[in-house]
Amino acid sequence: MSHSNQPDPNRPSDFSSGTWMGKFINAASGIAAAFRSESSFYIHVPVGIVVIVAAILLRISTAQTCILFLCVAFVLTAELFNTAIEALAKAVTSEFDPNVQRALDVSAGAVLVASFMSAVVGLAVFGSYFVERYM
Repeated sequence: MSHSNQPDPNRPSDFSSGTWMGKFINAASGIAAAFRSESSFYIHVPVGIVVIVAAILLRISTAQTCILFLCVAFVLTAELFNTAIEALAKAVTSEFDPNVQRALDVSAGAVLVASFMSAVVGLAVFGSYFVERYM
């Protein structure tokens, strides 16, 4: 990839697009690209679907279901940011750079924290449900 300041002829000059529809199309394109390129989504998305379906089937309270939705969104958002940082790192340099490595490690750490804390919340929500029901 060229590191010149010349614009990419394959990309519109206005990254954000001028219209709301254009912005949504760009966002959807970014999400689709992340799903195609990152294997983590093949784990996070099915787990998120199972969590939400279980909450609905078990008739977990609306508030707790909303919290679970937020946790799923939190993990996916962290993964999207991580993917974006990885793409930028590849665009900046192909050689080892300790600052780039630190940024990559921190963004991966953010995904780990989001995943771990979401799992804790999920265990608390589903654990309290089963304790209240069966104990």
